Amino acid sequence: MSRQLFINGKNYIASRQAGELGGYTHDYVARLCRQGKVPGTQVGRAWYVDEEAFLQFLKTHESVKSN
Repeated sequence: MSRQLFINGKNYIASRQAGELGGYTHDYVARLCRQGKVPGTQVGRAWYVDEEAFLQFLKTHESVKSN
């Protein structure tokens, strides 16, 4: 299965790949999508997250952790 999708001009990456980027499990990334904290879409059983939005989430989350 592909690790990225392009939907409406946006790049979506697999939750497993996003988890590797942020140091999270893919289940946690999927939960962020289900809760609406990060834009994502489910294809079959796999979750894909908007890469740009997820990177922004990581920046915001990192700044909160450092305070």
